[in-house]
Amino acid sequence: MSFCGCFLTALIILKLHFSASEHSVPPAPILTQTAVRDSSLELICQAPQGYGGLVFKLFKIRQQVDTVVHSTEQQSAHFMLRGKDTEKENLYCCQYENSMYSSYIQPEPNDVVSVSPPPSPHLKVEPSSGHVMPGETLSFHCQAPPDHQKQPPKAFLLLRRAAGTPGSMVAPAKLVSQSQEARFSVKTMGREDSGEYICLYQLKLPKTGQLNSTASQPVHITVIGYHSCTQASTGSTDMALIVGSVSAGVLFLMVVSLLGFIVHRHIKNTSERRRQREQEKFWQCVHSKDHIVDLTLQRVDIGSEDIGGMLRGRPTDSEPIYDSPMTTFMDPSIY
Repeated sequence: MSFCGCFLTALIILKLHFSASEHSVPPAPILTQTAVRDSSLELICQAPQGYGGLVFKLFKIRQQVDTVVHSTEQQSAHFMLRGKDTEKENLYCCQYENSMYSSYIQPEPNDVVSVSPPPSPHLKVEPSSGHVMPGETLSFHCQAPPDHQKQPPKAFLLLRRAAGTPGSMVAPAKLVSQSQEARFSVKTMGREDSGEYICLYQLKLPKTGQLNSTASQPVHITVIGYHSCTQASTGSTDMALIVGSVSAGVLFLMVVSLLGFIVHRHIKNTSERRRQREQEKFWQCVHSKDHIVDLTLQRVDIGSEDIGGMLRGRPTDSEPIYDSPMTTFMDPSIY
């Protein structure tokens, strides 16, 4: 094969390889910087629209210097630079998940610190009460101040935050063009979606790049249970639970007492019947051992003559005749 043929084959193989890589690797994010207090710098790693991840990494040249891990997939992450890390000689890039690397940027602390954040937007929510049931959808309306230095916003962000935290994004950033407002729809899943919601908008400045506005006033969202209506209904629900628990306990004690009484009566009746059976058995045994003696008197038939003789002192045929009843004892010859 000629040299030209080998070279052409190599080009085809490389083209196929990089084409496959482009399809499998997510596109590169955009790394920009903005101003914060105390002369520190904030870098924002923003994934393209439709992409995001849980892990965002910041690199100084080729060395990884910081990582942000989200609990849910997000489109951007914020990195803070302080001290020597803000020097202009440093070069930074970022990556989300296993995406391609962003372009390198150099910190520009002097220009950035001199820029103050844009004023905060106004945030409204429907329903205005802020109380929803799980599964219902909240509609947020974030509106920037009109014509801020003739620089329209490039994107709007909606965040949910807890006390002492900067907040986490709850919806993808809304990219806008020549618009001062954006709307977000958030479907609530449960009580974990309760909290404070804020919004902000981003500007694209020539020197500083992306610049975030100050946050809006928060709106409070409460995701309530299926059987309560308001933070008062929660108290009523708790009281109802307490009363129900006490009633159930009293009912349980009554049932246990009734069962105990029934069991006691059953045992007592059973013992009484067993005692009676044993007593009857005992007397049956005693009666079976008794000897019946016939004491029936028999009549003796005595004639009238015999009766007369007995009255006259004469012996009768039924008794022995002793002529001299005392002779036996008085006649010594008998001995």
